Amino acid sequence: FMLILAKLGGYLDQKGQGSPGSKTIWRGLRRMEAYREAYTVFGTS
Repeated sequence: FMLILAKLGGYLDQKGQGSPGSKTIWRGLRRMEAYREAYTVFGTS
């Protein structure tokens, strides 16, 4: 789950890049929250 958040935050998961930092994970969490909010507002219909 943390890797998914990191990828949403801009982490590329390339060889030699190292593990994602807290800022990257935080950016991904904020983006996921924006997606959730849009889903709530617009729905699936």
